[in-house]
Amino acid sequence: MTLRRTLMMGLVYVSMVAACASLGMSQAAYIPTLQGTTFAGNEVRLPQAFAGKAGVLIVAFTRESQENARAWGKLLAQRYPDDSRVAYYELPVVASVPALLRGWVIGRIRESVAEPTRAHFLPVLDHAAQWKQITGGKASDTACVLVVDASGAVRWHYQGPADAPAFAELQLQVDRVLPG
Repeated sequence: MTLRRTLMMGLVYVSMVAACASLGMSQAAYIPTLQGTTFAGNEVRLPQAFAGKAGVLIVAFTRESQENARAWGKLLAQRYPDDSRVAYYELPVVASVPALLRGWVIGRIRESVAEPTRAHFLPVLDHAAQWKQITGGKASDTACVLVVDASGAVRWHYQGPADAPAFAELQLQVDRVLPG
């Protein structure tokens, strides 16, 4: 492909994105690829783990947001205890913790998680900037909840308390993402 053609295609793409933005349309946001081990020892790769399912991610950047994240996790565990159509994970983002302290921090978080729920805890060890971008651009003291489809596209985003109206909306969004 010639340089001129490449530049022209790039200009067309930029123009299309600008036109969509001016019409109130946006490109779908996708979660970063994440490969890791849950606190229960299970290997997980996202978004592949959401194949044929609806995915829910509870992203927590700060220690203060952990309580809010746990409240969301409890609601999800109650609503979808054995539902194979829904996969959910709490993601404590520890990527910005200095490497020297990271193991200690992860150990402290793991110790605070009850054994039955450890399969739903997947620490994020890298790409903190991408996770911040996908969750609204800042590390807040409130967890961010994402409903994700099988391709990793974010279909719903919420940052706030785990209250009844928000959880009802989450369930509605999960139902919309479910295949079939």
